[in-house]
Amino acid sequence: MRRVVFDTNVFVSSVLVKKGLPAQVVQAWRDRRYLLVVSPPLIAEIRRTLDYPRIRTKYHLTDGDV
Repeated sequence: MRRVVFDTNVFVSSVLVKKGLPAQVVQAWRDRRYLLVVSPPLIAEIRRTLDYPRIRTKYHLTDGDV
């Protein structure tokens, strides 16, 4: 199975724009079309980015979204 590493922007964009290309790429992972490789620092960066007040407010993100 192919292994893939995403940039933080792919994850963040997939949360913010539900129908965009990044969301489609993440959905392909959910459909088990490839193995996603992540690390604790990458996950921490995604969480920090999605926790920015201006992003949470503008996109109405909940804790569950993050």
